[in-house]
Amino acid sequence: MLIELAPDFSGWDLGGLWQDLKFDLAHKKRFGWISIVGDKKWEEWGIKLSDLLFHSAQMCFFWPDQRTQGERWLREIGRMGV
Repeated sequence: MLIELAPDFSGWDLGGLWQDLKFDLAHKKRFGWISIVGDKKWEEWGIKLSDLLFHSAQMCFFWPDQRTQGERWLREIGRMGV
């Protein structure tokens, strides 16, 4: 799965965070690899924290100018079946 955070993404409100966490917990075994494209340092750290705490999926953060690398990472890791 590729997730691209909008440039004006400023975070979650409490209700949105709760909904996101419920979805993550309910579906955490359904996603093997998640590539996230964002443009803020706090997004990168938030993804790393989320990866450690909530996901069984392998997650990787990419900056907007690295979007192609994020797509390539998904294709390659999917082919390898890691």
